[in-house]
Amino acid sequence: MFKICIIGCGAMSDLVHGDSLKKYAEENKDTRLCGCCDLDAERAEVYRQKYGFEHSYTDYKLMLDSEKPDAVCIVSPVNTTAELSCDVMKRGYPVIMEKPPGMNLVEVEQIVNASKKYDKLAMAAFNRRYMPLLSHAKKIIDKFSNISSIYYTMVRYRRYDEDFSTTTIHAIDAVRYLSGSDYKSVNLSYQQVEGQRENVENIYLDAVMKSGTRVHIDFVVAAGIQMEKFTVNGFDNTLDVYLPFGASPGGWLKHYYNNSPAIEVVGKKDVPDFISQGFYDENRIFFENVKKDKSCNNSDIHNAYSAVEIAEAIRKRKSNVDIIWE
Repeated sequence: MFKICIIGCGAMSDLVHGDSLKKYAEENKDTRLCGCCDLDAERAEVYRQKYGFEHSYTDYKLMLDSEKPDAVCIVSPVNTTAELSCDVMKRGYPVIMEKPPGMNLVEVEQIVNASKKYDKLAMAAFNRRYMPLLSHAKKIIDKFSNISSIYYTMVRYRRYDEDFSTTTIHAIDAVRYLSGSDYKSVNLSYQQVEGQRENVENIYLDAVMKSGTRVHIDFVVAAGIQMEKFTVNGFDNTLDVYLPFGASPGGWLKHYYNNSPAIEVVGKKDVPDFISQGFYDENRIFFENVKKDKSCNNSDIHNAYSAVEIAEAIRKRKSNVDIIWE
């Protein structure tokens, strides 16, 4: 029997992770959702009933000691992710944690070191990587003879967050994944949003990847709708993709090759968001990896270094990133 526990039953978890875990348990009869934990006892119990967990807890240490799960999902505030993840691995359990896996490189390094020290799989939940439409786009891009440029646009409606960098990291990581290369140099600029407090700004990123690919990312926090899209150019190839958010439910992609009519793929609009937006597959793949090998051999947490470093630079309103993790 494969046993799963989750730490954190807040808003994000209610929307996507609970649905993902419930679906996984329904499709895999050898799976038990044995424990969910939140500091708020009432919220934890509501979560238990809604998604079919066997027990609810307010103390994650007690939950782990009682349930002895095979895998642990952590959906907690960013400033607690590193400490929780390291402690859970120390207690003997592989973890998948919400993005970003730490506020800075020091915290990511703590998680990486804990994964190695306790020989436990650690995975960061960058859900863009696991969107079915983006995964399909990646397969097309991998056949390009080269990637000359990537243009990514993340648009939001009245997102006046104190710290929007924890959202920008999605696009930063997605570009790294799509390009198949890490960042080499990054320049950043900022545009104050009219009528808003200091640091409520649109953000513009220009970068060169180690492969030579040129990148531009727009983060627009105060536009007319929520939307994400990207264009990838290579020799004789162009790929346009709208991800399944707000303005384009279901999403779509168009692949232009050798000046011929586009090959178009349209995402299904009736697919639940937790599937189309990658949350189900990120959890499913983590569980399947745990079943194959729960040691640190499958950990991908080190892939988060440069994305976390760039997000931290945005948080501090830097104009460039001096050192990208090697």
